[in-house]
Amino acid sequence: MSYLNRHPERYIFFTGSTNGRTRLYRMAIGLNLEELSSKFEIYCQTDNGIIPFRKNISITGLLIKRKL
Repeated sequence: MSYLNRHPERYIFFTGSTNGRTRLYRMAIGLNLEELSSKFEIYCQTDNGIIPFRKNISITGLLIKRKL
């Protein structure tokens, strides 16, 4: 959060070290989506590109940005 406070225009991309870890991150965001969505724009990287976050889809990474 401190990085995004200093650089509110930037995005952070992250992925797990394994497919299972990335899935775990997606599930954790999904469980806390209401709270996280109030503070962040959240996107998923899929095989077809980057889309707004959705639960229960196969993803390869996550992208977040602080809402202004």
